[in-house]
Amino acid sequence: MAEAGRTYTGLVLDGLARDPERVALRCGGVTLTAQECLDAVYRMARALDRAGLGRGDGVTVLAGNTPEALLVRLAANQLGCRVAMPHSDGPAADLVALAAFAETTALVYDPLRCGPSAEAVARALPAAGVFALGPAVPGGARRCPAGRTSARTCWSSPRACSPPRWSRATGPRT
Repeated sequence: MAEAGRTYTGLVLDGLARDPERVALRCGGVTLTAQECLDAVYRMARALDRAGLGRGDGVTVLAGNTPEALLVRLAANQLGCRVAMPHSDGPAADLVALAAFAETTALVYDPLRCGPSAEAVARALPAAGVFALGPAVPGGARRCPAGRTSARTCWSSPRACSPPRWSRATGPRT
């Protein structure tokens, strides 16, 4: 039985930490160990935290049903953010309406799967921060929605990293 006051995110991250070498996610040709999942969640959380996101902020994820989408959801929830994950193949007007209703502070998208959808949302919500999921690219080049000059990357090759710092005094700072 879960402890009172524990979040699902904390329980999942604790479960991953118990056996870091086991396979935790498989999707198509992608296999991630528990440690690689933890590293990715902490890396994504740090990217969102550095952008000033924290408790109560709204994050809309357009990435399909992928390991990256699950991991960014955990990262955002770890910081106390609300997460909306609409089906990214829906009509652009519906995605824009949902993102606006969710009071989106940040848009996280997969440029390979959801570029056109992200462009529509980014155009409609110009104040939202934009983050791209994908491997690191030399020079930081990234296809950005709505003519923006840059999108921050919050997913790259697995590497060792530490837990994120919390923003807005929502918990301990590490």
